[in-house]
Amino acid sequence: MTRKTSILMVGGATLVAVMAGVAFAMMQHAFQRTATPPGTPRPSPTPSVPVNPTRPVTPTLSILPVSPEETRTSTVREVQSCKVTMAIVNDPEPPINVRSAPTTDKANVIGQLKNGTFLMVEKEQNGWFQITDPIKGWVAKSRTTSSCNEKVERIRLGSGETSVSITDRFIGTGSHRYVFTVQPEQRLTVTHNDGPFPAIVSPSGKFLIGSPDENRTQWSEVISEPGDYTVMLDSNYKGYPYSFVVEIR
Repeated sequence: MTRKTSILMVGGATLVAVMAGVAFAMMQHAFQRTATPPGTPRPSPTPSVPVNPTRPVTPTLSILPVSPEETRTSTVREVQSCKVTMAIVNDPEPPINVRSAPTTDKANVIGQLKNGTFLMVEKEQNGWFQITDPIKGWVAKSRTTSSCNEKVERIRLGSGETSVSITDRFIGTGSHRYVFTVQPEQRLTVTHNDGPFPAIVSPSGKFLIGSPDENRTQWSEVISEPGDYTVMLDSNYKGYPYSFVVEIR
């Protein structure tokens, strides 16, 4: 055998081996594809950043700005004391029955009073007034007109608010006190609308405006003494309605 012939035989054998290897690889790939059932999910790739299971996860919170309107407060009117000592008969089916006890038994009627009659009230109990004048006995509160004869009310202006309108009435005698806290350099103004002009008392008890004045319409002053100022009205026997505005700036 010649040298040339030997080289040709070795090269041919090598070519056959390479072709056989390629064929085997193609058959193996085909077998793997057919061996995996259709629809089988492929495993997800391993994350490139390792997860630390001991490290807590901190949620992200979105903090929304608070609107100025949501922080505003309204004026607070707190009646600290209220006592009814007088009332007026106002029965839709007059005359009103005066009873010996606070019940509607027919046998306990001891007298009757016409509409408009003033009553002196001793106490209130479960919707009834115990009266001492003009007859001692009990009358239904719902068949009378009444309000606080002795009243103390504290008023706190809301944020952004500078004034409050006060309207009420006396039924008979009494005294109404409205208390406001005023800071130094604030201006306190009282404007009269109806009824007598109220008296104004400083925290130290000094009368800035004395007894109610029917002719005055307004009073105003820059405050130097901080504290609680009282705007007050007193009533005679018959009573009266009133209305005024308090402004603090």
